[in-house]
Amino acid sequence: MTRLIKEHLNFLQINLHKSKKATQQLILNLENDNVDVDLIQEPHCFKGKLPGFPNTFKLFYDTTSEVIKAAIIVRNMAITVFSDPRNLDYNSAMIDISFGGYDFTVFSYYFEPSVNIDLDLRKIEQLFSNKVSKRYGVWMQIASLKFGLVM
Repeated sequence: MTRLIKEHLNFLQINLHKSKKATQQLILNLENDNVDVDLIQEPHCFKGKLPGFPNTFKLFYDTTSEVIKAAIIVRNMAITVFSDPRNLDYNSAMIDISFGGYDFTVFSYYFEPSVNIDLDLRKIEQLFSNKVSKRYGVWMQIASLKFGLVM
C-alpha cells in the first residue's frame, strides 16, 4: 500500500462511553476516514489497558491507572510525538507533536460530572502553566508571552 504525503492533519474527538463496540467501530472509522490523531474520552479499558487497537497506533494514556477516562491515539507514523508521563493522568492526556515543520500541543480531557468544574479547570491551568514554564523558563512572566496566553 502506498501512502500519500499529507499536507494537513485530520483530528477526531470522541467520547466512547466505555463501550467495547464503539471502540471497535472507532478503529474502522479511523482507517476509513484517514484520521491522524484521535482525542478520546471514556475509552473501553480492561485492567488499565486499551485493548483492541492495532500495534501500529501510538497510544498515550496513564498506564499506571486502572481507570482510563482520556487518551490520545496517533495513527500517522509521520508524526513525531513527545510524551511526558507527568502530563498523563486518568482523566487527561497531553502530548507534543511535530508535523510538516510545525509543533503542536494536543490535549484530551474528561470532565467528571460529579466533580466541581473549578478543580478540573485548575488542573488544566496547572498542566499548561507547567508546559509554559518548561519551554520559556520560570523566570519569564506568562502574561508577557506573544501567543496570547494570560493566566
